[in-house]
Formats: sequence, structure tokens, C-alpha cells
Amino acid sequence: MTNALRERLAPLGTSLPVIQIIKRVVDEGALNQLDLARKIELEPSALCRIVIELESKGLVRRERDPDDKRRVLVTATPAGAALLARAQPHMLAGLEPIASRLTRSEHAQLCRLLEKLVAGG
Repeated sequence: MTNALRERLAPLGTSLPVIQIIKRVVDEGALNQLDLARKIELEPSALCRIVIELESKGLVRRERDPDDKRRVLVTATPAGAALLARAQPHMLAGLEPIASRLTRSEHAQLCRLLEKLVAGG
């Protein structure tokens, strides 16, 4: 699945970690870098490098947490949200050949199982 997504994102000039970062901060709002790294399962140093690059491209904004000046919060910019919107159809198209191997019942079962894993119960 990862390879299929990489292939679909490459023509857009982006990568899966970039889209994961932007999606998280679009969906959840401002996140500190350590929490963001944990949520997308990236090493904090790797996340920091990517976030600095994204900030230089105007896709995210970093600012100190007003409640804890040691932490840096990451938020998406309108340009970042626009990149996410452009990328999502490509990602879905990349997953379609894989998902089409499942019957409707298997697909529903997989969704339920994944939701259970994400919910932690």
C-alpha cells in the first residue's frame, strides 16, 4: 500500500510523510511536534526536518506553544490544506486496486477491525 501511495504522490511533488503531517494538523488543529511525531510514527528528528521544509514552502506554520514555550506547535496553512485536497484523490486512486481485491463484506469487516484498532479497544 505504501508503494502504491508513493507512486501516486510523486507526480504531485510530495510524499506520504508530508501528507500525513498536513492531514493530522488539518484534522486535529495545532499539534506539538512531539505528539505529531508519535501520531504518524516518525522519529522526532525526522519530523522536525520535514516540518522545517514544509514551513519554508508555506505549507505549515510553526510557533511556540503559549502555554509551554519549550514546545513548538504545527498548524496547516491554506496552501497546505490545498495540497492535501489535491493529494487525497490520487491516494484513493492508488488504494483502489488493492481494496478491489476484497468483497464488500470483507471490506466492511476490515473497516470495523481498523476502527477497533484505532479506538484502542
